[in-house]
Amino acid sequence: MKYLTLLLPLLLISCNREELENIPRDVSLPCNETTLEVISSGDTCSETNNPFVCDVIVLEETQFIDAESYRWSPDICALELDDNILFTSGARTTVWNVVERGHYIAKERIFASSDISIEHTTFLCQKNEVIYVSFLNNLLGSDKLTLELRTVVQDHSNQEKRNIISLYQDRANSPIRNFWLRHFIGSGYYENTKQTFHQSITLNNSLYNDVVEYALGTHIDAEPDYRYFVQKDVGILGFEVEDELWLRE
Repeated sequence: MKYLTLLLPLLLISCNREELENIPRDVSLPCNETTLEVISSGDTCSETNNPFVCDVIVLEETQFIDAESYRWSPDICALELDDNILFTSGARTTVWNVVERGHYIAKERIFASSDISIEHTTFLCQKNEVIYVSFLNNLLGSDKLTLELRTVVQDHSNQEKRNIISLYQDRANSPIRNFWLRHFIGSGYYENTKQTFHQSITLNNSLYNDVVEYALGTHIDAEPDYRYFVQKDVGILGFEVEDELWLRE
């Protein structure tokens, strides 16, 4: 019995090690973590008999967020639960309260297009770094707003890592997502009807550089009900709701 008692902790330690990912020393990160938990999506990456799946490619190397990408949210590592980001509009103030945060390695299966036809797909099984912070604000209702940085490989041909910044809102007590906006950092950036990159923009008579603006309306042609502004080297810069602009202090 004594030997079984000694063996059990060793088994537990061994299992725990398999669920952690060491961050290599040569990766420049603003966060303090040296290991991250690996969280699996649960999707199988074994060979499949599905005739519409051309191939299953397993990427062995874990993809980490580039240090340059952290410039789009330099405080994302420092924010803790119950921290507040203060915004002002004239003499009025409001806060975004941190209600959830996470930093982990996502073990996941990504669908990629196939060279055979648009009806076929390739599975890319990979591990990607993800860090996110979720907020609540009384002006935005009871639904959580989340800012996320992550990596992903989407092309089976060149298998190039891409860094992505996302802003999305999950409906309270529901699997429905009110919106999900994202852009690729660096050369992969592109414009669309809901997001615009401003080399410079004037807000409340002040000039700001390198700002991505997200504009959300009830439909594509509608006047936006909400605007969110994310600035390089700042992160969340401000937001607009009911035609009132709130800027970060």
